[in-house]
Amino acid sequence: MNKKLAIPLILFSGMIIIVANVLSGLLTEKTGLLAVPFWVHLTGTIPSLLLYLRDRRKASVWLHVLKSDPTAYLGGFFGVFATMMLAYSVMQIGAFVLTMLLISTQLILAVLVDHFGFFGFERSPLTKQKVVSVCMILGGMVMLS
Repeated sequence: MNKKLAIPLILFSGMIIIVANVLSGLLTEKTGLLAVPFWVHLTGTIPSLLLYLRDRRKASVWLHVLKSDPTAYLGGFFGVFATMMLAYSVMQIGAFVLTMLLISTQLILAVLVDHFGFFGFERSPLTKQKVVSVCMILGGMVMLS
């Protein structure tokens, strides 16, 4: 995938995440907190399955999946709990504060993942520029709250 396409996709994903969090919060009010991850992931499975069925590399993908590190599947496991926590929290604190807290924790964790090379990522040392950038972003968030 080219980098020019990645930026708009990331921006669009950010919008989708906010809408998904708000809709999950509304669903929580109707179905209860424990049902939300089930329904969210079930409805997500349908388009995922349709896209997967269009993939011409099916056989090789399955072979690769079977050989991969089992910890790679923890994203789905964690996703269930993240969905539940976000669906509850968005109704308590609103989409804006939720998003600020999400961005700040994701930013800090991303710096740590890059710096220490967690999860097999190539190490990218912490620089003064990164520290200043993170501080400015977090400072702006504090000012807004």
